[in-house]
Amino acid sequence: MSKFWIGSKPNNMKFKQIPGKKDLKTQLIERVDQNTLPHALLLLGPQGSGKLAIAIALANYLLCQNKDGLDACGSCQSCLKTQKNVHPDIHFTFPVGKSGKKARKDVTSVDFIKHWRNAIEESPYLSLERWQQVMGDPTSIPNINTQECKNIIHNLSLQTFEAIYKVQIIWQAQFLRKEGNRLLKLIEEPAPNTLLILIAENEEALLNTIVSRCQIFKTKPFQDSEMRQYFEENALSINDEAIFLSSGNLAEAIVLQQGRTSQYSNLILDWMRVSWQSHPDTIFPFIDKLVALGKDERIFFLEYGIHFFRQFGIYLYTKDINQVRLTNEEKDTVLKMIKIINADKSVLIAEKLEEGLILLRRNINAKIMFTDFTFYFGQILRQSVA
Repeated sequence: MSKFWIGSKPNNMKFKQIPGKKDLKTQLIERVDQNTLPHALLLLGPQGSGKLAIAIALANYLLCQNKDGLDACGSCQSCLKTQKNVHPDIHFTFPVGKSGKKARKDVTSVDFIKHWRNAIEESPYLSLERWQQVMGDPTSIPNINTQECKNIIHNLSLQTFEAIYKVQIIWQAQFLRKEGNRLLKLIEEPAPNTLLILIAENEEALLNTIVSRCQIFKTKPFQDSEMRQYFEENALSINDEAIFLSSGNLAEAIVLQQGRTSQYSNLILDWMRVSWQSHPDTIFPFIDKLVALGKDERIFFLEYGIHFFRQFGIYLYTKDINQVRLTNEEKDTVLKMIKIINADKSVLIAEKLEEGLILLRRNINAKIMFTDFTFYFGQILRQSVA
């Protein structure tokens, strides 16, 4: 993806610019105002549920010089620096990959801070996949190493530069792994006026010793109405396909919003038709068409296919087309397919697409995979429908 946004880039450093999450935002604001905010908190929730945006908004509110009990002012010197991601008392830690000829054990967030600032300026609803692309190393496994933990301890041992508080945000904290043990004393006995915010998607991936020392605040997936609100307020065209497909993941909805889903329902229908016919004159040109999508597009296409056939199955069980999370065009596609696809077949197809998603992310040869899948679908589709 060479471009993340259509239109102007939104600024999401304040609570009011995050759609929904009213109870969580109110709770955090009250904790700050009542001086009862825990020194270490864990924002826990699925990808795209706004954890990083909430963390930045909380840091902004905490450091704001003119907060009003509802939100940061957005205009004081602290807010202006936070909006530009350059406040000296807000520190970011995130998983990183290779950096030039530098040994991996020596690579830390400092080496990628410019990339990070650009990424969260694009959107604080950042996925790990997007971050790997921004780093320019989408295949290697990033990590948070020993040196990073030492840097965290050092940064939080210093006096603040400008604000009363200093804030450390650790994004994708599950990448701490066993190195997180180095932070236990810091979490348990923090320096005065220090806030440590850990962000993670899966509590089980974190060390129990870390989780037990943090107060957990959970974020839920965004509702459809909240994502529509976000698109509208940020001058982005509303794409219901993107909203339905993302299933509450705003990070994914933003990417899909660019119109990547517009061709997919017809492409799925064509794939099933070509598979059913199983004629070499049509199969191989169509497979070439799928391969030509490019890696990201293929992944988006399979994700769309999984979503489509899950919704297809819901329709087959409920017989109510209005119960499915599909656009009108997609619903028409569903009605065209019911003559040859029953519930059992829809499950098998969805499972195969899930397998394909794993294979594509492991860089399997796409042409071989799509060829195998096409003949597999053909065998399924030609079986009689009960």
